[in-house]
Amino acid sequence: MTAPPPWRPGTRSATRRDEAVRLVLAGRALAEVRKELALTTVDERLVVDYLLHLAATATRAVRREVGPARPADRHAPPTGEVAEALAAARACMNLHPAPEQPGHLKLHWSPLTGRMARVRVVAHTCEWCVLESYELCASGGLMFIRRTDRTHARPVESVTEHLPEGRMMPLWARLISGQAR
Repeated sequence: MTAPPPWRPGTRSATRRDEAVRLVLAGRALAEVRKELALTTVDERLVVDYLLHLAATATRAVRREVGPARPADRHAPPTGEVAEALAAARACMNLHPAPEQPGHLKLHWSPLTGRMARVRVVAHTCEWCVLESYELCASGGLMFIRRTDRTHARPVESVTEHLPEGRMMPLWARLISGQAR
């Protein structure tokens, strides 16, 4: 974890929340973790908020320029997708998803069906710097992620399954941090 969680360490509830964060980041569904650890609604909300904070921190880290290497941590300059993400982040201040991480969660994408008449975009990634952008959408009390792929002659839109906010927010955080695609 990159930043200390917003709860006081050393208590039983803090231990449960820490374990919940670890399990969700390892790929377990929040609903399953909630049942297993007997999380309250307050615990669940704090865990989701902290996961979003981690995703934002990861995004800022990708955006931040890499300073001169110190002798203790000298390494080769980033290449490939990491270098592209850093270059895009330097030029653009919009939200960019981190590159895919090894062992990332593969989301199931379905063609856009027009199931929802009115959709509100809650959050989105940059659509100018990359050919694939994502939108976190809400409609009818459920949330989903809409992906727009611009690598074809015409943009192709697809969506994830529609889930309650408590289950979708950790997926969005994982997508932004590169732990899901």
